[in-house]
Amino acid sequence: MATVTARIDLATVATVNKDVDQMLAEDAWFGKTAVAVYQTSKVERTSDGGFQLLGELTLKGRKAPVAVPFKIVANGKRARAEGSLSLDRAAFGIGPTGPISGMVIDNEVKLKLVIVAERST
Repeated sequence: MATVTARIDLATVATVNKDVDQMLAEDAWFGKTAVAVYQTSKVERTSDGGFQLLGELTLKGRKAPVAVPFKIVANGKRARAEGSLSLDRAAFGIGPTGPISGMVIDNEVKLKLVIVAERST
C-alpha cells in the first residue's frame, strides 16, 4: 500500500471567533509550531461501506496513533472524501489544562476533513 503524508499548516486554523484565533497563535496553543504531520500506515474498509485511514499524528512534538473514518463519493473525474474525528488536545500538549478567564475549555476537539481530487485527462 502506498502511504500518504499530510502536512497541515496550523497558521491556517480558523474558528468563528477572532479572539480565539489570536489565542491559538500563543505558545500554550500552537505557538511557533507551524505544521502538524499525519503519516498514514493503512486503509481499511468499514462495515458501513466507508473507509478508515490509520496513521500517526505528530503535533507539537508529540506522536499518537489516529484513525480517520471517511466516505468517498465519486462523480466522473471528481472524487470527494469526507470524514470527521475527535482528538484530545491535552494528549498533544495543546492549551492550558485549567480555566482561562474563568472558562474551562473542553479537551475534545472535533475536526472535519474534506478532500476533493480531480483526475486529469
